[in-house]
Amino acid sequence: MRHWLEDHKFDYEPATYITYKRIIEHQLKSIGGMRMEAITWGDITNWVRLQKIKQKTANNKLSPIRMAFAHAIDQGEIDNNPFANKASPKIKRHKQVNIDEDDDESVDPFSREEIIAIIDGAKFKRDANMISFGFGTGVRISELIALTWRQIDFINRTVLIDRKKTIHSKTATKPKTKSSKRVIKLNAMAWDAIMSQKQYTFLEGKEVFMNPRTNQPFTGDHAVRGPFETILKRVGVRYRGPGQMRHTWASTSLQLGENMFFVSANMGHTNPSFTMDVYNKYIPDNHPDAGNKFDDFFSTTVGVNAGKKLAD
Repeated sequence: MRHWLEDHKFDYEPATYITYKRIIEHQLKSIGGMRMEAITWGDITNWVRLQKIKQKTANNKLSPIRMAFAHAIDQGEIDNNPFANKASPKIKRHKQVNIDEDDDESVDPFSREEIIAIIDGAKFKRDANMISFGFGTGVRISELIALTWRQIDFINRTVLIDRKKTIHSKTATKPKTKSSKRVIKLNAMAWDAIMSQKQYTFLEGKEVFMNPRTNQPFTGDHAVRGPFETILKRVGVRYRGPGQMRHTWASTSLQLGENMFFVSANMGHTNPSFTMDVYNKYIPDNHPDAGNKFDDFFSTTVGVNAGKKLAD
């Protein structure tokens, strides 16, 4: 399996390669170093079920292993492929829902009062801008830190989401799915954050949000997570990761009656049924005027205008 992965190392994005490597190493360790020709379908099924994961996660984890076995068959290295004519093992769905590759936390949104306190508690205005944009758009952290000024449409007040930056990638890469590439309408909170941020990074024409502590681009969600945790401690808000800004936008929008199809498209989900599965308890009867409910919930004084004594 290791040989297959090394042979195809440059066929995948860095983040995908590292994920596949981790999966294969974990699988090899769990089966005690068995040779491929000795592995049975029963071994694979037991390995999946012992991990207590969702069906989608199981399918993703089995993908590189399935490809490694197919490669070994093609190369004549083994005679039997346990994956032949087999679908992924069926497993029970667990209560915790992993949303996407950038945020595996279950949905635990912030309240209106917590959002105001977090933004107001930022030491740097640039942190307040980024947090306001995160809460106002629901973009993934990997999309937030990769955002550049060329993606902002100042005429139509929209943003094109077409790149991401993970901890495994030194440079931004394209989204994995077509639905992740999308245009988002900027509500008042997000628009005010963009306009406030112009004074700091617009002339450079690169990333919109830079780390105010280093004046360099963020290198991954860990670089956002630390300062975010510090702010939460400072204002006394129970800790949840910065990925919860995304879930807060979605759950709040749905609670306020935004159209579920609008929210799903805004989140970059593959289909609305996935959005419904994740946020079903937040979905009331649908209402018209999609895109305005979040603004109605927050006054224009919330966001970048919250907090009067912020350092640059």
